Amino acid sequence: MKNLKLVLSELGLSPTEQEVYIAMQSGLSKVSDIQKNTAIKRPTIYYALKQLEHLGLVVKKNINQVNRYSLGPIDQLQNLLDRKRENLDSVSEKITEIVNATKAPENVHSVSVTHFETLESVKQAIMYSLYCKEKTIRTIVPTKNFFRNIGDSFSGKYVLQKKKNGVTTKALWQQIPTQDFLKAYYDKLRVQQLPDPPPFRFETTTFIYDNKVLYIYPSMKKPHAILIESFEQANLMKSLFESIYNK
Repeated sequence: MKNLKLVLSELGLSPTEQEVYIAMQSGLSKVSDIQKNTAIKRPTIYYALKQLEHLGLVVKKNINQVNRYSLGPIDQLQNLLDRKRENLDSVSEKITEIVNATKAPENVHSVSVTHFETLESVKQAIMYSLYCKEKTIRTIVPTKNFFRNIGDSFSGKYVLQKKKNGVTTKALWQQIPTQDFLKAYYDKLRVQQLPDPPPFRFETTTFIYDNKVLYIYPSMKKPHAILIESFEQANLMKSLFESIYNK
């Protein structure tokens, strides 16, 4: 039930709602049985059932003036996910409108540096790159990198959002991955290999897009990324990238 709990959490269910739903999935239908097996107070169970009923995950029937509860169709989980995606798309559009309306004119000489020092903030910085204006991200990737260390779940989420946003990637890899990896993560296989052996040692993955350069360190124990916003820096890195990429 570990995967089910994770799914329910991602769909926005409270911990109590998750427990009650999982208890019902295991075959419990009476409030008294759910209470015994979860140690949740009866009024709290009734409240959770009401919320689950509202979401379509639980069905309430009145039999002989007694309320009975049963699980709704399992497909409702997918329906909730689709609804959440629609809501997020709507919110994303509104955020874009607000950002565009309030954004100050860009100063080509300005420079800002932002540090990301938690795993969640690093992941957010990476996902934020997918909203680049140029719709192209140039990447320089070492053999041991953040994406390989973090695992398939986040990498898959990143790829899906990249495709949805219409963003393409041009990549320079220290070591070309397998064809299966390229097929999964690169739409048009726009990948080239750095000189071998490389003229320098590096461990950071570099994203170059718009007026930004994002450096992502590979460590999972001490996650860290640095975002430099500078037209000068970005243009320099783009020039260096293309001088190698086009050879």
